[in-house]
Amino acid sequence: MTEARSDAILWDVVEEHLDEAEFLAETWHVNLDSPAYLRDEFEQGPQERLLAHVDGLVVGGEDVRAELLEPALADGDTERWRAAAVALSLLSHPNVQFAAPLFDGLDERPQEVRLGIVDALAMSARADIDVRITDALRRGGEPDHLVALATVGGMRGANPVNLVDDLLQGTDEAARAAAVSMLPFGDRRYLTWVEHSLAGTTAQLQWAATRAGLVMGSGPAWQQVGKWGLADEPDADAMVLLASLADQRIAERIAERANDETVRPLALHALGYSGRRLAMETCLKWLGDEAVGPLAGEAFAAMTGLPLDDDAYWDDVEGSDDEDEDEDDGEGSDDLEDDLEEEDLDEDLRIRAEEELRIPKPEAILAWWKDAQGRFDGKKRYIAGRPADQVAIAHALKVLPMRRHHALAFELLVRSKGTVNLRTRALTFASAEALAGLPGIPYVDGNRVYGQH
Repeated sequence: MTEARSDAILWDVVEEHLDEAEFLAETWHVNLDSPAYLRDEFEQGPQERLLAHVDGLVVGGEDVRAELLEPALADGDTERWRAAAVALSLLSHPNVQFAAPLFDGLDERPQEVRLGIVDALAMSARADIDVRITDALRRGGEPDHLVALATVGGMRGANPVNLVDDLLQGTDEAARAAAVSMLPFGDRRYLTWVEHSLAGTTAQLQWAATRAGLVMGSGPAWQQVGKWGLADEPDADAMVLLASLADQRIAERIAERANDETVRPLALHALGYSGRRLAMETCLKWLGDEAVGPLAGEAFAAMTGLPLDDDAYWDDVEGSDDEDEDEDDGEGSDDLEDDLEEEDLDEDLRIRAEEELRIPKPEAILAWWKDAQGRFDGKKRYIAGRPADQVAIAHALKVLPMRRHHALAFELLVRSKGTVNLRTRALTFASAEALAGLPGIPYVDGNRVYGQH
């Protein structure tokens, strides 16, 4: 990539690149949890658009770095996603020294800027970042600096060696949570620290310890998951873990919870990771329900491999643009001021994931099931229509929506005891090599319950 000469830089264009990259950095992160994007659609949509604007900043070279990017990171008013776009641009430059300041003095950065830098470091595909993180941890620094580094290290799967011991031994639970997140990728002697942290007083530390413990084979961590996932008011993430890693008996208990209206959405979503025939049949019962039919349909498809893009089985979300568009007859403009006054400007207008789910056609899906059910053994587990193993997970990451990727990747991390780390919250090409290599790794049996893998 050729850098632009300083006298040829169109600064209004460069600033527009930064504005667009800021918007798309947030869009990219939001759509990581979207039920509307498959992997290739995500790559060719939000990700490609984001990286095009990042390239527009990179091509400006030293002048853009000095005049626009570095000042943005030093500005106390810079918001998180703008900082993320800036940091990603610095990380994307061929001159690796452009990114050097991102690893130093993070405690001196405004909080929003620090969060943005963490986001960019975590999502980047650059292979040298793990070494830079551990080098920066070795140099030490203020607590906020070390916590930010450890947070990135945990998200990337960097080996902590003994560089987070001080954070572990401190009393600040946010700092301990960041340190614990790195422990599954290091020495198993830290398992005692992980299990001790299960008793933390904050959800942040408890969940960091639980996830780390599962990867490290901890029985107490698994018991914690059972406690949360089977509670009267169950935790959604714990239910997903139970559905993925527990036995048929637990799947039956989750299926029973679908009879409880208050728990039904969580139970149906979790059942989509169960992959057992009884879970499929439970989801079929709720396809025609107006409130949870789309959830049940998505879960059924995630287990059976029923195509989510086949209009024979799905309707689009109601309320399309052409249905909502009113004819412009010149009337109603007098009410605009009243409408604006009534509008809640603090309302979160982002679309909830469930609102993007396609609406199932129950009769068509039941007809499909009548023909397909013979392929599904009641004693086995399935992922996207295939017997559960690492090859099935690789296939699922191509044909299931983005929001289902994270739990599947974590299941693989647990079952491989931390050796297979698909970074589903990074740029997609960061995991491309690992994803392509899944068929060649030692067999991962997705039917085994936790503790037997």
